[in-house]
Amino acid sequence: MEPLTVFLSSMIALSVGVERVVEIIKGFSKNLREDPKPDPDGKGAARRHVVLQVIAAVAGAIIALAIGPKTFVQSLPAGNYTNSTQWIAAVLLGLMASGGSAFWNHALDIVGATKSVKERVANLQKAPAAPRPTLPVGP
Repeated sequence: MEPLTVFLSSMIALSVGVERVVEIIKGFSKNLREDPKPDPDGKGAARRHVVLQVIAAVAGAIIALAIGPKTFVQSLPAGNYTNSTQWIAAVLLGLMASGGSAFWNHALDIVGATKSVKERVANLQKAPAAPRPTLPVGP
């Protein structure tokens, strides 16, 4: 598979894992499950959403670090947990995964559609030209 397709597929899997972890954590706290009721200006709901995004980013970074950032981005150098590149890559992957699997699934659909169009164009260019129809002559 193409490196971009592998990356997007991996990010979808990571995002789904992050969403599951966040749902499990939300199950332990009523404050995380529900928006505050008396919240006319929406600050409590906004705070709740920020906390959930932070939890998602941290969970994504931990999962990416545990799996190994090189699994997601093949061009990263191999390393262990003492390598700062591994930690930075894990944090960035965690932040990206916190966007949600729907976003990554949509990105993968776009890549698939682009690939499909490129294949059709290449096939049309390779196809032999259709014979020209002959026109009848006479009355």
